Amino acid sequence: MPEKSETTRRLKLALVIDPGPLCPAAAEFIAWCREQPALDVRCLLICKPPDHRKPGRLRCLAVNLLLRIEDRLLRSFKPNARPLQKITPENSQLHCLDCSAQDNRNTLPAGFPADGIDLLVQIGGATVPETVLQQARLGLLQTQPAISLHASAGLPCFDEVLNRKDHTHFALIHSANGQAQTVLGGQIRTRFFTLLNQHFLFSKLRHYLQVQLLDVARTGCIAPGTHVQSTKSGDFPTLPTSLRYALGLVGIVGSELFKRKLLKRFNRWNVAFARASWRTLDLPAATPIGNRPGHFIADPFVIRDEGGDFCFVEDYDFDRQLGAIAAYKLGDGQADFLGEVIVEPHHLSFPFLFRYQGKLFMCPESSAARRIAIYECEAFPLRWRLCHLAMEGVCAADSMFFEHEGRWWLFTNIDPSNEEDCNSELMIYHADSPFAAHWTPHAQNPIYIDSAKARNGGLLTDGDQRYRVSQRQGFNAYGEGHAIHRIVTLTPDVYEEETTRTVSAADYPGVEGTHHCHADGELCVFDFRRSEAVDR
Repeated sequence: MPEKSETTRRLKLALVIDPGPLCPAAAEFIAWCREQPALDVRCLLICKPPDHRKPGRLRCLAVNLLLRIEDRLLRSFKPNARPLQKITPENSQLHCLDCSAQDNRNTLPAGFPADGIDLLVQIGGATVPETVLQQARLGLLQTQPAISLHASAGLPCFDEVLNRKDHTHFALIHSANGQAQTVLGGQIRTRFFTLLNQHFLFSKLRHYLQVQLLDVARTGCIAPGTHVQSTKSGDFPTLPTSLRYALGLVGIVGSELFKRKLLKRFNRWNVAFARASWRTLDLPAATPIGNRPGHFIADPFVIRDEGGDFCFVEDYDFDRQLGAIAAYKLGDGQADFLGEVIVEPHHLSFPFLFRYQGKLFMCPESSAARRIAIYECEAFPLRWRLCHLAMEGVCAADSMFFEHEGRWWLFTNIDPSNEEDCNSELMIYHADSPFAAHWTPHAQNPIYIDSAKARNGGLLTDGDQRYRVSQRQGFNAYGEGHAIHRIVTLTPDVYEEETTRTVSAADYPGVEGTHHCHADGELCVFDFRRSEAVDR
């Protein structure tokens, strides 16, 4: 690995884009680059795609019609494509160089910086002229798929929705001296609509591209990556493919409306408990707690006390459309509702419990308030008070605190792109105590960029050994299953875990999802999702 050296010299960039309007993420990225003191955007290069990649008029009309329908259904996720003129006003010093008719072999486009550039950054899908590539000291950094609405880039995120894939992949690719490598890759949960899938994927790509550029500006180099794993979009949809997509859209929307409007059935979370080890837990043999009318419960955590066995849950109220934290007392084959224990103006869930200095604390998820909050138990089990804010100004979900080898660790799911998608990144921090004023990020953050295993679903213990429960997201489905991972190595610089068990909802009749498991000794709780009639 090459040695990194600090530098104050501004990183000279040329940004490669497609002709035509820019998608919001591309426009925001260009605007961000121009505001950074460490970056010097020398020019925008507009590269024309190869003619053979241009789709026919009927294909474009069919796809545009599909996207217009999605736009009407989504409303708030309108693409809002922005003309290039809005990014480069008349008084701008930023040069837009048209490489459309450029001879790739002989000349540079007129106006190209005479002193060269450090790095080419490609967010479009067109081919960069070889003469331009030779001028970049550090080579080319590009996104896969392209952050582009141009037909030459195919239609990003379309194939994943068409084929009902659980995850949509992305990557940053660095090319230099004839070699290409993946410097960062990840995957997000595939949404049901192409526009929605694009919105979240492009936001992730934009964020990690920005992080990478600031790192290159700081160090003066690009760290080695792995072999290239292509995530390029397929060809622009054909007419039969567009028709198949439309029929699938109609089928799923129609079946969902039929289920909700006529049958009055909804996907509803439930909680069950069993007096057994989490290692051998059998979901069908467990005892359901049962939902109250107009409510559902999820994210259970249990604790055994001299007064009995207690379970704390997210208690979602359909009327308020918010979750609170509630408590149940578990008996032999039954559970008694004790009441709500923490109610806030914002949504609460995932009431993680931990002890510190002989006291009991709870950290419920409060991502809607953009904070990680800790509550102290004043009178068990019903009275709790807010006592500390571990972090503020972050969209963080499912946070867990525990002590390991003299340090306190915080495992949480933070969305750095600020799109309130907390399913993709696992972040780890450490400090001297759970009430520290500052938490040090783990050297590997983000530990994962992977919606198949990043999000926390509970913490299990076996002696000194800890096991992280992770959620698995599916196509347009939150909480498709969960897995249990033994934490093998946990230091400030290295995190390793190995999977010991995988639980799939498909293995159990009538269950459509599960994403959480917790235990205290031989008392185990978990949640599950199924379609059922709901009194709302």
